[in-house]
Amino acid sequence: MLPTEIQGKNVLISPLNWGFGHVSRCIPLIHNLLENDNQVFIACDTAQKSIFFQYFSQNVEFIAHRGYPFQFSGKGNYTIDLFFSLKKLINRSKKELDEVENYVQQLKIDFIISDHRYSFRSEKCHSIFVTHQLNLPVSWFQYPFKFYHNKQIKKFDSIWIVDNKFNSLAGKLSENKLFPNSIFIGWLSRFALYPKKEIKNGKVLIISGPKEYWSNLFLAFLKELESNEIETIIGSSEVLQFIRDKKLKQKFHASDNWIETDDVLLKTKKIYGYIGYTTLMDIEILGCDSHLIASPGQLEQEYLEKIRQKKIPN
Repeated sequence: MLPTEIQGKNVLISPLNWGFGHVSRCIPLIHNLLENDNQVFIACDTAQKSIFFQYFSQNVEFIAHRGYPFQFSGKGNYTIDLFFSLKKLINRSKKELDEVENYVQQLKIDFIISDHRYSFRSEKCHSIFVTHQLNLPVSWFQYPFKFYHNKQIKKFDSIWIVDNKFNSLAGKLSENKLFPNSIFIGWLSRFALYPKKEIKNGKVLIISGPKEYWSNLFLAFLKELESNEIETIIGSSEVLQFIRDKKLKQKFHASDNWIETDDVLLKTKKIYGYIGYTTLMDIEILGCDSHLIASPGQLEQEYLEKIRQKKIPN
């Protein structure tokens, strides 16, 4: 089943709350669902709602829904961070299953769409798992995480793989060997909803991800910042204070105003930042150049950086 095949239904959707990439790629998905006369319910936290509301102030209903608890230590080891959050994550997952059952019953939900939330599903309606990672990029000693990942995905009725089967950005991450109920749905980028800008100018640094790792971006692109090769910085109000403290001369755009930053990025010639998967999809749709690095200890981004370097000619 493809997204376009869901028509005239009550659809409940929820993105993972670890980074706004999941929110970003849900935007074109929700847009398409609305075009097909579906009633869309978005289950999300306050921060996610503030973004969705900029695109969907009407025609959708929001449900206040807690995210998964996860604490970054800032030491670049996501596996250890995950381990210490494990008990809270399990408890939250159990509660989420009950919450979803209530949503389904009260709102008469026909389809559930979970963007990488393992426990956002129900046995009472068709539940769909959205991901670009069928295979986790983990080492042998991290196999329990891979086993848990596979076990949870198999509980869903369908899996939508966010990648292009014949022009993959995710590489081995999206290879399908274990899940017969999965289908490639292509890339998801909100920039596909806009007319394409043919004239590109300017270079932009996007400060994203956990704030514990923002300083790595400034250090990585210090040369480009000091030479003013990077002309614009997109980030939070805390990033603006950092720019002022360092007396940098770049223009600044607040990252909480997505419509405004969309306009900036549509005209951008080159993007600098972390190599999140959603960023890769956006760059493909935008058709601009990029210089992206992996966040410390983020195995997925390290893998994406490696395969991207092989694709880019010297």
